Amino acid sequence: LDGLQGVTSIGGGLMLQNSELQSISALRSIREVGMLWFAGNPTVSLHGLENLHHVKYDITVEANPALESLACLSGLKRLGSLIVRSNPKLASLDGLEGVEVVDDSVSNVGGRIGNWSIYVGDNAALMSIAGLRNVQGALPGGLAIEANELVSLDGLQKVTGIGKTHVADLAISRNPRLTSLAALGNISGEVPGAIVVSGNTVLPSLHGLDGINASGRVDVSFNAHLQTLAGLGSIQRLGRIETPGNFAIKSLHGPRWPQVLDSPDFVNYELKSYQLSGGDAMCFPAEDRIPTDSLKQILQPLESWDTTRCHSCGLSCGQFHGLPVECDYGSGRC
Repeated sequence: LDGLQGVTSIGGGLMLQNSELQSISALRSIREVGMLWFAGNPTVSLHGLENLHHVKYDITVEANPALESLACLSGLKRLGSLIVRSNPKLASLDGLEGVEVVDDSVSNVGGRIGNWSIYVGDNAALMSIAGLRNVQGALPGGLAIEANELVSLDGLQKVTGIGKTHVADLAISRNPRLTSLAALGNISGEVPGAIVVSGNTVLPSLHGLDGINASGRVDVSFNAHLQTLAGLGSIQRLGRIETPGNFAIKSLHGPRWPQVLDSPDFVNYELKSYQLSGGDAMCFPAEDRIPTDSLKQILQPLESWDTTRCHSCGLSCGQFHGLPVECDYGSGRC
């Protein structure tokens, strides 16, 4: 890249993607670019971008097999959106502490339009996103944290709102070591499209989503150790909810079911994981049901449940996805 030493600003995009690239140090004078794409560079680091302060649109750091650090981006103060994806040796986002403003939502992740403000995904060694700790305010686009080695989401405490994408506005998925969503606790109001919390195998609760009061769709699925929906306790308006594969759930306590069920946009059948048809012959008594129509019952969300009431029942508990449900089925009720 010799010859670019004096360049300070690039109005369009700066694409650095070359399997033979050895150094980008010639870019050390650049302070502002329209878009930065650093992808598919097997050996080179980000050394040379220390003076970069502003990326107007996307900054994408993707598929760099040897990249271990973002420290050379420590000069960044403002960017449009951030995509960090498929960097197998990257252990943290340290170096992004100077970023306070993420103010645009034009992005393209893996060829699909996502409109993510922040997308961090498929980084096999990533254990910390604390480098994002100064990003503040409502994001204009979505937030996705997927398939990393994070234990917590520390670093997102100053994010207060989520914008809209074409995929899922808030997606926390396939993080096998994640134990807490608490860092999302300052997000409030409506998430206009979808909330997806899926495939986080050791996540015990949804606490951290407590400030969200409405969403178009909630997909809480295949979180093997999730015990309750209580973190959704502020939700009053909802388009639909999907909850398959959460086999440790002990209670449906969470969303404000009377308001949710009365919402004109609510698609009732999407509660299929907890709809049991069978009428009066069901194991649980009438006072523990929310009637929704003549054929379906949704279990009343209670904080606790006396399992002996079902375990001592000689009948099946009705139908679950069309199949008979025995009284010891691990749905948390029957």
